[in-house]
Formats: sequence, structure tokens, C-alpha cells
Amino acid sequence: MEIKELPINRRIHVALKYISEHLNEKLDNNMLANHCGLARNAFVRLFSATMEESPQAFVRRRKIERACYLLHFSNLSIKEIAKELGFADQYCFSKTFAKLQHNSPSRFRKSHMSFKSDYSC
Repeated sequence: MEIKELPINRRIHVALKYISEHLNEKLDNNMLANHCGLARNAFVRLFSATMEESPQAFVRRRKIERACYLLHFSNLSIKEIAKELGFADQYCFSKTFAKLQHNSPSRFRKSHMSFKSDYSC
């Protein structure tokens, strides 16, 4: 996870830590804002300004980064990975993965099978 080198607002730091520790859950803006002690709109504005992407785009990207790792280094099925990362189902996971990676989870896994020591997502 790359974070800007500017000092990060304490509340955004709390949100980033919470997101990292709860990638297996559905993380919506209301819940994240409440966790940080901010109103939803204030949280979204502050997060977007600090991280240069919306909270939901950040969460999706982090989940897919974790999925790449799991596809590469685990024997979990795609359905199990979808469940592990809190997606509603395998279809929703595969659609999100393909949108961000320009590849299906199964093709990603197949293309990285022979490169177990060279992980890149």
C-alpha cells in the first residue's frame, strides 16, 4: 500500500488500519466514517483528498491486491478467495477482479503458476 509522504490525518490513518485489518468484511463509507468519528460526507472528502481516490476505490483495490497474492501463493479456490475477501459471491469478485486487473482470476492464476517466485499484481 503506497501512501503519500505528506503527514496523514490521524482519522485517515485509523481508517487505513481498519481497512487493512478487515479486508474480509464489507466495508461501506458509513461504517468507515463512524469508525473514524466523522460524518460520512466529511470522511469521504478527507479520505479522497488524502489518498487521491475514494474510500470504496481504495477498498476494492486493496481487496484485489490481496486476491492477487492469494491466487498466486495459495491453493484456495476462486470461490474461497471471494468469500475470504467479503465479496457477495464469486461472480461479483470475478467481475471486480477483471475490471481492475484486465484479466480473470483463473487466467491470472494460470499465468503466474510457473512464476511462483515472481509475484506481481
